[in-house]
Amino acid sequence: MIYIRSAEMTDLDSISELEANCFHESLAASRNFFKTRLSVYPGHFWLAFDDERLISMTYGLCTDVPGITDTMLILPIMHNEHGPWQMLFGLATHPDYRGQGYAEMVMNRVLGDAHSQHRRGIVINCEEGQIPYFTRFGFIDEGPATSRNAQDGRHQMRRMFR
Repeated sequence: MIYIRSAEMTDLDSISELEANCFHESLAASRNFFKTRLSVYPGHFWLAFDDERLISMTYGLCTDVPGITDTMLILPIMHNEHGPWQMLFGLATHPDYRGQGYAEMVMNRVLGDAHSQHRRGIVINCEEGQIPYFTRFGFIDEGPATSRNAQDGRHQMRRMFR
């Protein structure tokens, strides 16, 4: 059975493992990175499970700042629960589960949650080849991203609600 829920500290190992399975070690966030973020904004992790196995996820903080910055990636204390912007710091799906619509399920849940939380919109950085994927969810390409993870040609995309 597939279900999506927010994260708990007990998910730390599963989150770290999924990250390691999905990203090159030079790009994968560390266990400590996730531990810190889980302590600050666990309700802004969306985790998809197949029974007890974590298969897809996204996460990010809320803020008053309208674009993803290096500081956000370093300092989770920038999270403002009432901030109008939901930032997303990646979308990962386990290789065994790709192409089956699980990332889409996660993104639809994020869109619904951010809208119901009265966010102004959602911002994500993605690789150029992923632009068409995020466009399907109503994201608009704003051009090259300026944060640290933009070094591989990432683009900043935005989905507005109001």
